[in-house]
Amino acid sequence: YSKAIELDPDNPENYMNLALLELNAGRRAEARRLMEGAIGAEPGYAVAYLHLGRVCAHDGDMEKAIDLYGRHLHLEPASLDARFEMAVILDRAGRLDEALKHLLLVREARPGDIMVMNNIGVIYSKRKEFEQAVRIFENALRVDQNQPNLLVNAARAYCRIGDYPRAWACVIRAERLGAAPPAGLLSELNSAMLRPGSE
Repeated sequence: YSKAIELDPDNPENYMNLALLELNAGRRAEARRLMEGAIGAEPGYAVAYLHLGRVCAHDGDMEKAIDLYGRHLHLEPASLDARFEMAVILDRAGRLDEALKHLLLVREARPGDIMVMNNIGVIYSKRKEFEQAVRIFENALRVDQNQPNLLVNAARAYCRIGDYPRAWACVIRAERLGAAPPAGLLSELNSAMLRPGSE
């Protein structure tokens, strides 16, 4: 691939292929340099923005990652996976409103996607819109009741609106599926209502 770049420096795929090899070998800085080379060779090469965004997000360079994902989505607006990843990064950066907009767009195309619904519910919870979060989690649980992370997040939301029986039901089901709900959630629930069957 290095030779291919020498022979054809305007072909972005050569840079990208070598970048992915460098990334797999753990040479992240070199991978980033090559991905930037792919963009320099062809500014409209959308996949390079996506991969470089992933590397930047992994390295904690969130603002750079958000910019790169935005550039990718400008070129590939129908890329739902990239839009979901963008939402996750925006959430991590505390930009909840923007994250939610992307997730709602993904949900329109994937109405039964548990992961998307779970993330939407978490963002509503972070925005302290707990009734809305509960509605989202309930929709997700109607699709699949065997997702421990979803059950724990739903339990938190039920707890916030004071529906402790449903919160306990979610916790107990999550435990039966092998999850270990956070100690803080269990303590909060026990303070509000004894665990069913513990009297």
